[in-house]
Amino acid sequence: MAFFDTTPVGRIVNRFAKDVDVCDSTLPFNLRLWLNSFFSVLATLAIISYRFETIIKLATFYYNLKSSFLQNLNNLVVILLTALRFS
Repeated sequence: MAFFDTTPVGRIVNRFAKDVDVCDSTLPFNLRLWLNSFFSVLATLAIISYRFETIIKLATFYYNLKSSFLQNLNNLVVILLTALRFS
């Protein structure tokens, strides 16, 4: 309590006014920075998820194509070996 008894009211109000001014001037800037970063991360995650879906579709198509090719290749090898055995 001694601080408030010995310090004039104007000096105390001036100190609090300066602190409030600093908060008023830096808070919108920091909020804008935070929102910019947040939406950048959100957009990055959206693009990655969209592209990841495309990559998964391509990988599934490649896997199905490879399976079909290997199955047909095995059938062809069996036919060729059967033809060679009987010739």
